Amino acid sequence: EVEHACNDLISMVRAFPLDDVELDLVMFEKSVTKLRGHYSRLMYLAILNATQKSFYALKKRLSSKNMTVLDISSAPVFDINVELSLPSVAMNPSLEEIQAAINRSAITILKCSKRICQWGQDRSKDISQLQTFHALIAQDKAIVKMVLLLTGSIEGTKKQVHEYLDDFMRYSHLWKADKQQAYVSFMKTMPSLEA
Repeated sequence: EVEHACNDLISMVRAFPLDDVELDLVMFEKSVTKLRGHYSRLMYLAILNATQKSFYALKKRLSSKNMTVLDISSAPVFDINVELSLPSVAMNPSLEEIQAAINRSAITILKCSKRICQWGQDRSKDISQLQTFHALIAQDKAIVKMVLLLTGSIEGTKKQVHEYLDDFMRYSHLWKADKQQAYVSFMKTMPSLEA
């Protein structure tokens, strides 16, 4: 749409009648190229900004620490449960599954720019034959840095998670002991309901 608007503006300027003014066509074409380049650059910067903000929003949601009732945007992205998985306890979903979901999110954010074509191309062709902004966006240093941070984001918490899960092992006697044996031993004490 922006490219079409820019082309419409150029067409209107070309069609505008000039009285007694000699038009330098070379200078005019340079100005047209400069105008197109300016708006093409602004389009790239807008896509880059949207991509960066998407990554920052994802990073902020993933690193939210304190959730309040009034701030839904800081609600956890993942609902994680600690489950008994004999002979120990485990997280569901696992850290690997969480990291895979984060990686898929990062890739999806990056792929958004694959559908936006660079200016000055024949739009009647299939999009797979056109140059998109994806290559430019994916090469930006800030984007690369954010993708690397997100794709390794779980690595920093692995130790804390394993320590947390190990805390449950002090109760392992509850699930490791023979339940039938414990029941028989308990019944031999002739328990009553009176205290």
